[in-house]
Amino acid sequence: MGEKKKKKKTITAKPAENTRQIRQYKKEKFIEFFPRDEVRGNISMTCDVVGISRQGYYDWLEKDELFREKMKEAKCTTG
Repeated sequence: MGEKKKKKKTITAKPAENTRQIRQYKKEKFIEFFPRDEVRGNISMTCDVVGISRQGYYDWLEKDELFREKMKEAKCTTG
């Protein structure tokens, strides 16, 4: 009866680091998928594929100069 419950140890990474890595990965995937035939340069479809909201996409455009430049290039390749 006098036994103490052992606390489970969990390994957690730094949330900010993981969030940044995930965000960067999704940005790269967005740029990769945007010109593909499956989504044909459609922002909404690309957002669905990557798993972000349209507002998230527009936030990236506003705040990330590199993403904005890469999207300009990607839009040129969609014809």
